[in-house]
Amino acid sequence: LKFVRHIGFPLLLPYILVYLHSELVLAYYVEWQMRSLLAPMLFDEEDWESAHQQQKSVVKAAKSDRTLAKARTKRTADNLPVHSFQTLLADLGTIAHNEIMATMEQWH
Repeated sequence: LKFVRHIGFPLLLPYILVYLHSELVLAYYVEWQMRSLLAPMLFDEEDWESAHQQQKSVVKAAKSDRTLAKARTKRTADNLPVHSFQTLLADLGTIAHNEIMATMEQWH
């Protein structure tokens, strides 16, 4: 706190904004990487070339046949359930690896 009072908040504000911006960019990058790697399990488009060929206008993008099939059946080609990004994170958040070590001595 003494450091902030000594330098002054207006001089620290640009450094704070740069730090917050870098944290935000990192979060978006991690989400983009996760979405691209988990695309087969998500409702997101995974066959961009096929979707681009079917697109007729710029206003509304056409979905590929594979993405429409995933949305219709709610299953992937491997018969796994399809999630939105939020439900997949919630589902992955329930998985835990627990290690339990007993510290009680044996009864005589």
